[in-house]
Amino acid sequence: MRINCHKGQFNNLYKNSSSEFRRKNKYNEILPYLHNQVKLKYSFDTPDDKFQDYYNASFVNSSLVGSRGSKTFIAAMAPTINTVDSLWKLIVEQRISLIIQLCPDEENGKEMCFRYYRSQSEYQSNFTFGGYQMVVKQRIEVRSGLFMTDIQVIEQNGEIVHTVRHLQETLWPDNKPPGVREDCGPSEAFQRLIYTIEVIERNRTVDPSSPVLVHCSAGVGRTGTLISLYTVYEAIKYQRESLRLADPMISIFGVVRRLREQRWNSVRNHAQYRYIYTFIQQWLKLYYQDQSQKQDEQQSQQQMM
Repeated sequence: MRINCHKGQFNNLYKNSSSEFRRKNKYNEILPYLHNQVKLKYSFDTPDDKFQDYYNASFVNSSLVGSRGSKTFIAAMAPTINTVDSLWKLIVEQRISLIIQLCPDEENGKEMCFRYYRSQSEYQSNFTFGGYQMVVKQRIEVRSGLFMTDIQVIEQNGEIVHTVRHLQETLWPDNKPPGVREDCGPSEAFQRLIYTIEVIERNRTVDPSSPVLVHCSAGVGRTGTLISLYTVYEAIKYQRESLRLADPMISIFGVVRRLREQRWNSVRNHAQYRYIYTFIQQWLKLYYQDQSQKQDEQQSQQQMM
């Protein structure tokens, strides 16, 4: 893979050399573009914060044309203790109903993501961020190391203002493709990604106006890989099932290049890029096999009538 960043793209990054701005980013070498950065609403509670409208997050469109593909995702950097209030502000303002976290909170002794929610059993008092109270209603391990959590966002007056579902993948290593751990090999990693993609697909069907928030630690490697996988998956199904094309066509290279025009350095290395091809090839075999079985069943039913 060779997808270079043009000078114009580099110049379009949100850059500032102040220490105040640097505290807003977990990693200062990964920055959002100006043209699609997710801006937060101004608050009179923090008038001295010059960057109160800033969070390191980018709107990402899918390959579908028109409104169906607009702002499908928000690709974001993981929060720190300094930015967690801003993350929850983003979640509430953008009406995020699904969050996909692709990293553990800690990896190899290093904090990957400041944990931005807690169950009530972990604290004697209520846990709040930015004036909101976060209440975990349910947390289940849907597969080993893959956790689904339902969170309510409650105002100080007790009113539930928002509900969000959080899916956390904890066995995908940093800077690598999935499926390279002993406790999560290629077959298990494939099944987990299929599960995650189907969760995104259902959410897109039920709540199409709400972007899906995806983040890992930096918000480019694992995040970019998953967004690319879903974009290809969605495009193939759309061409096959809606446009009735026998042989859908989509360029994985083009998908990644377009993603990198929306989120700096997405799909961070060759291993992650190659995995997109590996996953799609494996998924297509199952998908066409399933489609063939459905056609056979329909033909059998018609013959019986």
